[in-house]
Amino acid sequence: MFSILLTYSLLLLIVFLFQRKMIYFPDTYSLAEQQQLANQANLKLWPSTDNYRGLIAKTARMSGKGTRRC
Repeated sequence: MFSILLTYSLLLLIVFLFQRKMIYFPDTYSLAEQQQLANQANLKLWPSTDNYRGLIAKTARMSGKGTRRC
C-alpha cells in the first residue's frame, strides 16, 4: 500500500514540476501563411483578409434539413 502511495505522490510531483512544459502553446503564422493553409483546407478568411477574425468554408451552405411547420 505504501509503494502505491509513494508512486502516486511521485507522479503528482512530476506533473507539478513540469506543468509549464505541458501547456499548449499554438504556433503563430503570418496572414499570408494563414491564407495559404486555409486554401489547402478549402477554407477562406472571414470576413476578409483586411479584417481577419476566423475561418469559414468556401462552399455555400446547403439548405438545412429540419422539421417543417404545419
